[in-house]
Amino acid sequence: MAVTVSLKQNKNSHSTGYKKWYPRAKYGKMIDIAGLAQHIHDHHAIYPEDLVRGVLQCATRCTRELMLEGYPVKFDGLGIFKASVENEHGFIRPADATLLIGGKDDQGRPVGIQAIKMVCQASGEFTRKELSESSVLQWSDLAESIIAEDKKRLEEGGASQSGTGTNQNGGSTGGDPDPDNGGGDNGGGEGGGDADQ
Repeated sequence: MAVTVSLKQNKNSHSTGYKKWYPRAKYGKMIDIAGLAQHIHDHHAIYPEDLVRGVLQCATRCTRELMLEGYPVKFDGLGIFKASVENEHGFIRPADATLLIGGKDDQGRPVGIQAIKMVCQASGEFTRKELSESSVLQWSDLAESIIAEDKKRLEEGGASQSGTGTNQNGGSTGGDPDPDNGGGDNGGGEGGGDADQ
């Protein structure tokens, strides 16, 4: 199996990466707990699927509970899951600080804690370096056709518009966030976001 990569053009005119093309991970169908239990059962038939599903459901509930109590939960070889505070604008001075979620200043601008979110930090062999070294990549069908069309234009002597080639150098500010497809929020983006698709 390979990680399928698509190409997405940055259409944010305020970004230094405007009109550049960026690789994005293309996801398949979402695997839920039942699907994961089936996958584990298929690999390790000695564990009944319903038992595996029950353990996974329990692990999910307990991980959520422990995170909300302030404990990071480590799944060896996968990642460390923990709750994190998302800040908007800081307080001018410590005496102004509050624990109110969604606080606003006198002018109605968001300040301080805006949300509590879950973060996952890779651990063990699941680090960026290990993933990069062990991944096999393949272009999506759409990306292959975009690349082929652009190569054909170049071969025919047609000058491509500035910044519309398959330049994969990342811009540094204000990109085209695409959380459903692994996009970041800066020009090149390097993943993150929701895997809802």
